[in-house]
Amino acid sequence: MKAEYESIAAYEPEDFLPAIQRLVQDPSFFKVVESVCHSLLADKLPAEQVISVMSQLKNLDELDDKLTFPGLTMLSEHTGKGLLLRGQEHLFDNALFITNHRDIILDAAFLSVMVKEVLEKRFYMGVGTNLYVTPWIEDLVRLHLCFNIIRGGAPRELMAHSNLLSDYIHYLITEKHSSVWIAQREGRAKDSDDRTQPALLKMLTIAGDGTFIERIKALNITPVSLSYEYDPCDWLKAQEMQQKRDNPNYKKTPQDDYINMRTGIFGWKGRIIFTVTPCINNELNAIAAATSVRNEQVVLTAECIDRHIHKNYAIFANNKIAYDLLTDTPRFSADYTSTEKSDFIDYINGQIDKIEIENKDIPFLRSRLVEMYANPLRNQLALEENTSNKQ
Repeated sequence: MKAEYESIAAYEPEDFLPAIQRLVQDPSFFKVVESVCHSLLADKLPAEQVISVMSQLKNLDELDDKLTFPGLTMLSEHTGKGLLLRGQEHLFDNALFITNHRDIILDAAFLSVMVKEVLEKRFYMGVGTNLYVTPWIEDLVRLHLCFNIIRGGAPRELMAHSNLLSDYIHYLITEKHSSVWIAQREGRAKDSDDRTQPALLKMLTIAGDGTFIERIKALNITPVSLSYEYDPCDWLKAQEMQQKRDNPNYKKTPQDDYINMRTGIFGWKGRIIFTVTPCINNELNAIAAATSVRNEQVVLTAECIDRHIHKNYAIFANNKIAYDLLTDTPRFSADYTSTEKSDFIDYINGQIDKIEIENKDIPFLRSRLVEMYANPLRNQLALEENTSNKQ
């Protein structure tokens, strides 16, 4: 690895043992392990035993096999109905997985479990440094092949970081022949209206050779559509939407990020489905044939990724109920029961009850929550309509 990557790169094998030793000696990390053992295992496995196992590990494969992947699988079963991967025939070793973004931590973590089962190889993951609310978090994620995406800073610093980040991602895919995960946008789509940020594609193509299309093709973009039946952070997202509405200068604190991470990890998710879609390189060839204007190519590429994600959402009953509530129509009423509808309405009301802010605007919050669950279906329907109109 090039020395200039060290500030952002995932840890190399030689970094593993020092990072593990820092973790097992950190009292704040022990408290988190203790909390996880209590929440998931009812204290059947003492935190001291977990720390003892960690202190004897020699490499990431051992950590994955003995703790990380069993823990994530158990988490998916304890807080949901397990993990399902669709489209695994589209997986290969040096892809750039671009997904919609729901959970701060678990989107990439859950996907890594399933991809390694198929490819027998881990992928690298981009993580925003705003999540490093305590020092041990950086050690934990970087030894799990996460690399840093710097959040905040002066424009010149951010540009330098974008250059370095783009070069590092190209290095991982084209030289190291590894796969990489990155979200389609900075931060989660609070309203579940998933759109790829053109700025992300521009960053990815700072490095590389040739035209925009040639550089983006070198990354082998493979969109992945992820769907959680329930988003445990939905009430926090709705709360943040009101706070930003009432105060345009509102910004989350590190404590807010911690609450979001903890709620996302331990909250109920229902069914969890990831769908891998084909690499878009053939479609990029068509974009290059359609226009030579770089900005137009960027927009068309973003729209291409979005089409794959929108088409392959797993649509649950609550998405259909939310769509009918939002549009005040019975369009999908044949697809769910009256009990399912009343249960969903009760769920929304229960999430609203969790919100404690000044000037709590219940109609606004309810609308935002319903919209979160309706938007994946709305986007899928819009795609189907556009496809039908073009035929």
